[in-house]
Amino acid sequence: MFTATDRIHHFLWAELDSTHPRHDPKLAPACRKLLEDVYREIDASLGRILDRVGVDGTVFVMSDHGFSGVQKTFFIHHWLHGEGYVTLNARPRGDASMSVLRLLRANPRLYAFARDLKRRIPGLKSREMSRRSIGASAPYRKIDLSATRVCYVNNQGFRINLKGREPSGVVDQSDYEAPRRAHLEGARDPRPG
Repeated sequence: MFTATDRIHHFLWAELDSTHPRHDPKLAPACRKLLEDVYREIDASLGRILDRVGVDGTVFVMSDHGFSGVQKTFFIHHWLHGEGYVTLNARPRGDASMSVLRLLRANPRLYAFARDLKRRIPGLKSREMSRRSIGASAPYRKIDLSATRVCYVNNQGFRINLKGREPSGVVDQSDYEAPRRAHLEGARDPRPG
């Protein structure tokens, strides 16, 4: 599996798209060269795979998504919170996991040390530790499911926190249609573009 094409587009898209608001024309040539180098390397790797399977072999090449520019982002949980569907926990400011995340992000050498330590200590090997995994779970810990009516679950869409179906369900079956209609019909960006 090749992940480089995904990563390079995520990280360099602004420099590759002259219409992007964060585009820097001074960085564009070096970024384009890097992109070409990545594709050349992947092309060479695919060539080696094709050589190994021979003319009678079959190779499938696919992608999980394409790429295009993103000019703005819609933070669905912020919108749901503003509409009164998501309730947040009243957590103290000193959330330890967020402090660790900030420390690791600020010090790449410490992050590398932590990853190396994880490899050396058997009990930690089974636990995932990455900037993404630590940061990705933090916003969800702030949602109070015992008081949240609707939330958004990645790869599943909107979930109404229905009593009897969800462990912390708060929405009665008789009230199911109102939030379903409201959050689907009300999800409109008031700003054009």
